[in-house]
Amino acid sequence: LCMRFVNHRNEMLRRESQNILIERYGFEMLRIFKDVTFSLSDWQLMRIQNSLRKFPCVDSELEPLLRSSNATVCILGIKTVADHQVYRFLPQVIALSKHSNELVRRAVYAAIGTMNVYNEVTLLEDRLSLEEGEDTLVVLLDALAVLGSLGTVTKVRGFLYSERFRIVQAALKTIHDCYSQAGAIPDADLHSEITNITSQYSLQV
Repeated sequence: LCMRFVNHRNEMLRRESQNILIERYGFEMLRIFKDVTFSLSDWQLMRIQNSLRKFPCVDSELEPLLRSSNATVCILGIKTVADHQVYRFLPQVIALSKHSNELVRRAVYAAIGTMNVYNEVTLLEDRLSLEEGEDTLVVLLDALAVLGSLGTVTKVRGFLYSERFRIVQAALKTIHDCYSQAGAIPDADLHSEITNITSQYSLQV
């Protein structure tokens, strides 16, 4: 019965039908999203992810999600690949970093960090100069805080002077973590910059 309503125009009916099927059958029912034309909300994505964590991963159901023309279904696929560490679909996920939808690209950047894909650090660094959205830049910086090296600091340093506080805060953390992971300390000039900025914002790094 629920299958009849998974793409219904009524949001509540559609959402609850999808949730019931995923909660009952897990990965097997990811196929219902292949032809879904309506967007999945952030809350709906989170509910689906939470339900899938109760089931063993059936990764054969993931590839159609990554090929979907529905951006939110793509995001579901990316999040599921990252959540369940399905590395065989990593090339498809990385390819979506060129997607026209910023939310899809943001999900890719987060997945690279979650899956510890160190060989894609250059991609993340290059995207710092291409992305403009605050949330997306914060996700990029957070991923680089996990994966970056001392070479990353040069790419991130300019964000210390952003007019957007969350970006400054994320840049400070990225620089701190890059040095910490390398067992190094910033040079005098950078240390002075960080001290001035943290004093300005009354922050602790």
